[in-house]
Amino acid sequence: MYLPPPKAAATQSPEWYQIYFLAVLESDESKVLLQIERAGKAITDRLVQLRWGAAENPQELHDLNSAFTYLRLLFENLDTQEKGSYELSGNWVHAS
Repeated sequence: MYLPPPKAAATQSPEWYQIYFLAVLESDESKVLLQIERAGKAITDRLVQLRWGAAENPQELHDLNSAFTYLRLLFENLDTQEKGSYELSGNWVHAS
């Protein structure tokens, strides 16, 4: 998982990481699925960006894949009722 250096301010963290971090820490069950969906989209968007250029941090691609894995695990371990109309297809959690 990508963690910024200790001296780095939160604003220096990649945008996808900030959104991912909010999803992982979300404690409100009514908001967690939306946060997971937002984080998955941010991670996917960043992966698309990296297809067209080099990562600023060589570790970032590994961190993106790890973050996606943790989001999937978080989603899969939610109570079935909480999932409601969300589904997991491939590497993406989305409203169906």
